[in-house]
Amino acid sequence: MKELKQYTAFKRIENFTCLQIYPQARSIADYLRLDPSTVEHAENFSRDVTNIGHHGTGDLEILLRSMADFEKARPLLRRAYEGG
Repeated sequence: MKELKQYTAFKRIENFTCLQIYPQARSIADYLRLDPSTVEHAENFSRDVTNIGHHGTGDLEILLRSMADFEKARPLLRRAYEGG
């Protein structure tokens, strides 16, 4: 784990996810190092940010607003951690 000014990065060999915490919105933006075309996107949950500027690493944005969202994102987090 590496805490930076704008985000927190988690790495194995290289960063596999970066988190940006938004306390006012009560949400966490999780940027995963996964190919967005391999993921089925859900409205208000995930999106492709390949050509959108953002802090951190990753091309897939997951918005976490509840524990249910975290449970839904868990398989994607595992895939990113395992490098796939």
